[in-house]
Amino acid sequence: MATAEDKTRTAGSAASTDSSAKAAGAKTVKKVAKKTAKRTSKATKQTARSSRRNRPGPRQRLLASATNLFSTQGIRVIGIDRILRDADVAKASLYSLFGSKDNLVVAYLQELDQKWREDWHALADQREKPEDRIIAFFDLCIQQEPENNFRGSHFQNAASEYPRPETDSEQR
Repeated sequence: MATAEDKTRTAGSAASTDSSAKAAGAKTVKKVAKKTAKRTSKATKQTARSSRRNRPGPRQRLLASATNLFSTQGIRVIGIDRILRDADVAKASLYSLFGSKDNLVVAYLQELDQKWREDWHALADQREKPEDRIIAFFDLCIQQEPENNFRGSHFQNAASEYPRPETDSEQR
């Protein structure tokens, strides 16, 4: 016959067995969680590395960011920090590539000009008559107007924000 003391010992040993099983189970869960976290971390790092390899260089990211921000909000109201944050580029890269915000604006306008001329040539070279080539200019303006979000010509907007190019900071 089991005494109360034996029952307590049996219950105690069952409890300690349960608690040791729980502790072992908890350790296993922790180990699995650590391994999973390491795998996830490695996968995230590999994804980040591969996405960094596949993304454009700092110059292209700066120009793309500048184009987006300048054309939607204006040139003077956008600060360097906003461009850097949007492009995910260090300040040192901006200054080593362009030297100043003014030079970034010039590069932005040169890139827009080059793209615009390429688009115009693609449209105008198909036309034989000089009059039709002139009309190609207007056709291109009409074609691209929805992309401008009704803010007008990028070049005219830049000219209105930089009315006096003879200032020291704007001379090249």
